[in-house]
Amino acid sequence: MIQGTPVNVLDFMSDAQKADVLSNAGTVDVTAPIAAAIATLGLVGTPTGGGVVMFPKGTYLCNISIVGTVNSSIGEYGIKLSGYGATLKGKPTESSVIQIGGAVAGTPIVPPINTYVNGLRIEGFTIDMTGMPAAASTYGIA
Repeated sequence: MIQGTPVNVLDFMSDAQKADVLSNAGTVDVTAPIAAAIATLGLVGTPTGGGVVMFPKGTYLCNISIVGTVNSSIGEYGIKLSGYGATLKGKPTESSVIQIGGAVAGTPIVPPINTYVNGLRIEGFTIDMTGMPAAASTYGIA
C-alpha cells in the first residue's frame, strides 16, 4: 500500500486549466501543475515520501517527468499515478508523454544508459499521441 492522502492534480490548476481538462479539449498545457502535484509527495523512498497522484476524468496536455532511484526496497514509499478515465495527451513539441529517468546516489543517469524507477505505478490512463511528431523516437512512455 502506498502511504499518504491522495493528491488531486486539479487542485494545482488554474480555473482555465481545469475547464480545459474537464471539457476533454486538452489544448492548454498542464505540465507545470502536474509536476507541482508530484513534487508534494516528498522524497520518494523515504518514510516521509511517496503517495498517490489522482487524475480525474479529463484530457491533460502534458509531458510528465518522473525521476527515480535504483532503490529496490521503496515499497509503500513509492508513487502511484492513477487516472481511470483520464487521457494524457502528448505535446507536439515533445517526444514522450511520460518520461522516466533515474539517479544513483543523487547523480542523474542520462539515456541511453538504462534507467530504473522502482516503486512507480501508472494505472488507468489512455495515452493520446496523435499530435506528436511521427518519428521512431516518439514514445508514450520513455
